[in-house]
Amino acid sequence: MRVKPMILLSAGVVLAMLLAAYLVGIRLPETMVLPIHWNVDGKADGFAGKWTALCVAPAMTAAVSVLLATLPAIDPLRDGLNRSASLYRAAWIGLLALMAVTQTLPIGTALGWHFGAPRLHLAAIGLFLIVLGNLMPKSRPSRFVGIRTPWTLASTDVWIATHRLGGRLMMAAGAIWVVAALIGRPLVQLHALMIVGIAVAAIVPALWSYVLWRRETGRSA
Repeated sequence: MRVKPMILLSAGVVLAMLLAAYLVGIRLPETMVLPIHWNVDGKADGFAGKWTALCVAPAMTAAVSVLLATLPAIDPLRDGLNRSASLYRAAWIGLLALMAVTQTLPIGTALGWHFGAPRLHLAAIGLFLIVLGNLMPKSRPSRFVGIRTPWTLASTDVWIATHRLGGRLMMAAGAIWVVAALIGRPLVQLHALMIVGIAVAAIVPALWSYVLWRRETGRSA
């Protein structure tokens, strides 16, 4: 899988984020602190100096990009990863977009924007899950991408069937996150529903892969 275009895209995004951080940072007092974490009520409960707060997202984006650029070269099931290239690229692009949204949170606070930062972040995560879920059925066995259970890695047919179900459940979980971000209820009341959605999307496909594998191999309970 060719990763050079994605490396160039990542470099461009990181540089743009650093430029935004610099242009905002130079306008702020040296002693100013900005939020870097929000609690379940949507209130900021963690703070850092302006340069630290503004540069956390670019640093994380660079680190994730390096990791994603390295994985294709060390995956023992490289052929499967090549056939999952569309999912891998979508995940990479989605993470870049998610980190760019994360960068807007301290910037928006610094510039006095009035917006629900935690809700914006939740909506972005939900959209990311929807995109990934839509592409999951196109993936093929890989050590680093997809629902990696002993049973999906043992059978391509089990992998495909499991990811069809997993993709639908992930899209449903993503939709729950988006709706939860948009409705005007306290965030603390919505987190339980969101956690359940993610748990179902993660656990049910894993269990289903075992059922499919038993059927394929003709093993009895």
